[in-house]
Amino acid sequence: MERARSLRSSAARGLAMALVLWGLYRFSIVAVVIFAGAGPRALDPMTAEALFQRYSALRGHVPAETILGYAGPPDSALMRQMVARYSLAPVLLDTTDARRLVLVDLESDAALADYIAKVQGVVRVRPRPGLAIVERRDITR
Repeated sequence: MERARSLRSSAARGLAMALVLWGLYRFSIVAVVIFAGAGPRALDPMTAEALFQRYSALRGHVPAETILGYAGPPDSALMRQMVARYSLAPVLLDTTDARRLVLVDLESDAALADYIAKVQGVVRVRPRPGLAIVERRDITR
């Protein structure tokens, strides 16, 4: 009898602890969402949904086992890379352009042309302005 009471007490404490931790978790998510908008915003007008549609145009043009490099605007590269990874999965995306095939996502065709000239690359796929998969011939991996 005493043992059953002790087990119920332990279970109640465990449940209470789980509820407190769950509440703290939920509170931290709300705090992050609220304070994320308080800082300076990147100048990138592209939303995640617009980027997803932009990158989806590249689906099927790259084999699934490929690892692409990435070249894009530095002020919003992290968000763009995350959306590109999600959009192009199971294709892998590196954080630099040190790969033979590179996903280039720049603001205009002129910037894309400058990048291609700089790396002496060849456009393999160009579905939208400023967006292309470029093959760099100076890199073997």
